[in-house]
Amino acid sequence: MSLFRQVLSVISTVIAALVAHASESPSLQARLDAAIRAGQREIALPAGVLRLDAGLRVINATNLTINGLQTTLVFANQKGFGFTFHNCRDVALRGVTMDFDPLPFTQGTITKMADDRSWCEFAVHDGYPSLSENYLVKHVHIFERDRTRWKTEAPDVYARKVTALDPRHGRIEAPPTRDYFDHVAVGDRLVLNKRDGGAVSVRQCENFRVEGVTILGGPGGGVICRYMRGDNRFSFDIRPGPPPAGAKEPRLMSTCADGFNYAYARRGPVVENCHFSFMGDDSVNLHGFTFLVTEVVSPTELLVGWPYTRESVEWTIEPDDAARLLRAGNYAIAGQAAIESFRHEPKPGEDLVAKLKAFWPRTQTAKPAIFRVKLREALPATVGDAIDIPATSAPDWRISGCEFRDHRARGLRIMSPRGVIENNRLLRLKHAAISLGPEYVFWREAGWVEDVTVRGNHIEDCGLTPDMFKPTSATLGAISIIGRKEDMKSPQPFYNGTRRIVIERNTISGCALAGIWARCAREMTVRDNIIRNVNLRNVPEAGRDLGHDVRGPIDVRGVAEVTQTGNRIEPLARPNSR
Repeated sequence: MSLFRQVLSVISTVIAALVAHASESPSLQARLDAAIRAGQREIALPAGVLRLDAGLRVINATNLTINGLQTTLVFANQKGFGFTFHNCRDVALRGVTMDFDPLPFTQGTITKMADDRSWCEFAVHDGYPSLSENYLVKHVHIFERDRTRWKTEAPDVYARKVTALDPRHGRIEAPPTRDYFDHVAVGDRLVLNKRDGGAVSVRQCENFRVEGVTILGGPGGGVICRYMRGDNRFSFDIRPGPPPAGAKEPRLMSTCADGFNYAYARRGPVVENCHFSFMGDDSVNLHGFTFLVTEVVSPTELLVGWPYTRESVEWTIEPDDAARLLRAGNYAIAGQAAIESFRHEPKPGEDLVAKLKAFWPRTQTAKPAIFRVKLREALPATVGDAIDIPATSAPDWRISGCEFRDHRARGLRIMSPRGVIENNRLLRLKHAAISLGPEYVFWREAGWVEDVTVRGNHIEDCGLTPDMFKPTSATLGAISIIGRKEDMKSPQPFYNGTRRIVIERNTISGCALAGIWARCAREMTVRDNIIRNVNLRNVPEAGRDLGHDVRGPIDVRGVAEVTQTGNRIEPLARPNSR
C-alpha cells in the first residue's frame, strides 16, 4: 500500500470514529429503548469502535439478546457503569468488547526513594493520564520493573498522601508506622487505582446471560450483580486493553476492583470458561445479606437493618425463607425461623439508625434501611445479634473451567452455600487462591458456607504477598476456610459454622504459608490433593491478632469431624526463608 493510501486509510478511520462518537452515542441508547418497547428479540450493535460519552441503560427488557460480536464500546464516563441492566428477564449480552477512555487509573515508574523509605517519587508513563486531582488516590499497586506482574514482595499500599509535583510527576508518602516501601525500589512500576463505577451492572434481573464478552478496563468492578433470581450464566474475559496512544508501556490493570461480584440472589451463578487477570481486587465474590437486630418487638417480630438504602431487598426475600439468628461476637447460629413478612420501615427512629452506623463504620449511608420482620416461630434474639437469610445468599452456584491469574487479591471469595469449584487454574495471585467462609466481622457479608466441593483445581504461586503474613490476616493458606470473632479478648469460642466441605484432587504448588488451612469449620474431607512448595515462609505472627497461626502444609486444627486421606506432600524445591 502506498504512503498516500496509508494516510487516507488512517484519515478515514479517524473520521469514522468521530462520526460514531457524534452520532451513535444518543442513537444507540434510543435504539435500545425502542427495541425494548417493541418487544424485539434481538438487537445487533453497530460494527466497529464506538465512543460513548455515557453508559447504556437496559431497563425492563424481556426476551432480548444484545449482540456485539464485532463491536467495541469505549465509554468516557468515569462514574457509573458502561452497561446497566435493571428489572430484566431472559436477557443476554453477547460478544461485545468494552473499554474506557480516559483510563480509570494512571501508572508510572518509581524514580526516587527516600533514604528512610518514607516516600517515593514517580514519573507517569507516556500516554497515561496526567495527575489531575481525581487521579491522586491513595490506593497504590506495585509492579515489577521488567515483567507485567504484581511485585510479590511488595504489600498493598494505602498511602498517607499522594501529591502531584507537576502534571507528570508525583510523590507517595507512606504512613509512618508501616513498612510499605521496604521491598520497593527505583525502577519498579506502579498504578494509582481510582475505583469508581464499573463495566456492567445487573440489578433485579432473572435468567440473565453474559456470553463471550471482553472487558478491557473498568473504573470499578467488571460484572456486578445484585438482587438476582433464576438461572444466571456468565462467560467472559477480563484482561488489560491495548496501551493508549503514545504509550511505550503496556497497561498494568484491567478493572480497578473485583472482576465478578454477585450478591443478594436467590440462586447462585454459573461461571464457566472465564478468564480473569490484572484486576485491582478479587476475581469472584459471592455473598448475601447481614442484618443487625436493632430492636426486639417480640419473640416473633424484629426490627433489623443494614447500612444501605431500601434498594430491592423485599423483592429478593420471600415468605417462608429461613431467618438465621447469629449471636453477637462470634456469629454462632442460635436458631432459625420461617419469615412471615419482611417490610421496609419508612420512618425509623434515630436511635436505630445510630446503631446501624456504629455497626457499619466503613459503610456510611445518609439513610440506612430498617426492616420489620415477622416470623412464624419465635427466635431468642437480642439487640446486637445479626440475622442472615441463606436462601438469598446466592446458593447453588458453579465455577468451572476458568483461569484466574496475575491480580491483586483473592481468586475466589465465597460466602454462599451449595456450590462446586472445579477444574480451574489459579496462577500468581497475591492473596489466597480460594477463600471459603463469612466476612461477618469486617465487611459484614454473609455467610457460613455449607455443602461445597473444591475439586481438580490447579493452584500455582498464590498467597505470596506479605499481606498474608500480617497479624490481622484471616487467610493463611492457598485454600483457606476462614472465620473471625469481633473481640479476641472475649472468652467466646470460635464457632465452627462452615460445614460439609470437600477438598479433593487439587494440585497446589507454591504458597508462602499452608497449602490448605481451615478454621471455624466442621464435617470436612481433604483427600487426594498434591501439595508442593508451601510453607515457604516461617511467620509466627501471621493471623496472631485473630487468634490463628499456621503449621504445616495441611493445617485443619480445630476443625470438627475432619477426614484426611490420600494427600501427597512433596518436599520443598527451594529452602525456607524468612
